[in-house]
Amino acid sequence: KIVVAGNVGVENLTADLGTIGITHFVLKTDYDLNMISNSVINLNAINVSFASTEKAKNAIAVNGKVDLSNMEPSILNVVSDGIDLTPLMKWVQTLASTEPGEKIVETEETVAENEVKTEVAAVESHKLELPIKDFTGKVTIKSIYANSIQVKDIDTTLSIKNENVALDTGAIQVVCSNETAAIQAKAQFNLNDFSAGVSYDVSGIEAGLINELLTVIGMQDMQLEKGSIAVKGDASASENLSVFGLKTQANVKDLKVAHQNEMPAVSLEANLDVNANIKQELLKVNIVSAKGLLGEKPFLVADLTKPMVVSWGGKTPEGVEDSALKVVLDVNLTDWRALLQDEDASGTINGDIALSVGDSGKNVALESKIALASVMTAGLTASGDLQTKGSLVQTDKDTAFEGLFKAENLNVVNDSLEVKDFSTSTEYQIVMTPDVLDIKKMDISWAPTERAKNQVSITGNIAYADLKEKPSRVSVVSESMDFTPLLSWLKSSTNTNEAVVAPAETEV
Repeated sequence: KIVVAGNVGVENLTADLGTIGITHFVLKTDYDLNMISNSVINLNAINVSFASTEKAKNAIAVNGKVDLSNMEPSILNVVSDGIDLTPLMKWVQTLASTEPGEKIVETEETVAENEVKTEVAAVESHKLELPIKDFTGKVTIKSIYANSIQVKDIDTTLSIKNENVALDTGAIQVVCSNETAAIQAKAQFNLNDFSAGVSYDVSGIEAGLINELLTVIGMQDMQLEKGSIAVKGDASASENLSVFGLKTQANVKDLKVAHQNEMPAVSLEANLDVNANIKQELLKVNIVSAKGLLGEKPFLVADLTKPMVVSWGGKTPEGVEDSALKVVLDVNLTDWRALLQDEDASGTINGDIALSVGDSGKNVALESKIALASVMTAGLTASGDLQTKGSLVQTDKDTAFEGLFKAENLNVVNDSLEVKDFSTSTEYQIVMTPDVLDIKKMDISWAPTERAKNQVSITGNIAYADLKEKPSRVSVVSESMDFTPLLSWLKSSTNTNEAVVAPAETEV
């Protein structure tokens, strides 16, 4: 038997770390534990405390027992009457505003090493086994304070029973400005078949709490007058990660920016229900719906007429009806200035997207139109029309793609790019078999000039299934191409960058 007991602490710590200032910080830890037969650890008492405040004593008590031999259940309890994190929040805000650390540059050797580690981890993941077979951990905290936010009634449980792991947060209350939000989440995971499930329910997030969170992340200039957010749903995976499901509902109601009477309240309702079975090669989209309102005017509408089924295997499910997804976008940026925090925002964005699926995904058609009219926001000016029209037809022998993409009268200007009156189009017909990608037609064109028509035609076939043994052929034909307008984009970008970074000296 080994007994370890004692205490360690810091009192009246004052330090200037450049970006962080620490004044009269106090931290104390008392511990009493023992180990029996190198397999049982008794945590008789571990008490951690730091400088108390008017709101909380800032004391945490930990006790329990860890049995690595799995002869008896392991238990861990974490208890506190109250914790005030407000002094620490200033450190977090300061750290969030500092520049990120130096990036790690990966060489070819480190990339290869990481790839090997990933492969090993993937193999070893099938052997996942926890050293403790029976464990119950509980965290019970009456209140956690952070600035004006109070998190109440924390009663969270983590349990392990052989291969089953479960987490239950319990019903947690978040109080701010006399408003109370409720948060609850549950999760389960099975180590044998890698099945997992997560459910969540967040409700009652009102303007006061949102404003406090905006302040914490440095967006205190944007505050809400009213509004609420709620989200709930669940996600699941089973049968060795071959079956997936996702359901979620979100409701944003009457978000109103403070002191901005010219902007109406924003509301959004969204609902999604999707599941997939990899073994059966089947995807089913049961529900896709969204409706966004700016005042009484819709800015986003999305609706799935019937459940959409896509099968990429040989067998087509019976009794499946054709389905269509329609999305309509209508945004006037002038109305969104307060939320965008951009007094110069203007212009309109209008879009229509229609996706139809028939014969369980064997016939797919997509058509979209997006119009940008004098869009100006965040230093970017844009206008033009974008159009897409395409289809996919799958048979037992091949899959055929056919379609058209157009961009007309495209203008994009910002500090480093200048595109003026640009138009381009791509028309294609492609057939893919199990062995060959047959490019029957791919015609690319852009705005002609006095010197060139700017048209390119690509045809050919690629034996992607056996590139070494079977020949491939690609033909690119053009009468003439003039890249001068495109080079002017690069030139404007280069000139802008040169104003910031001095060019390197070069000898010829």
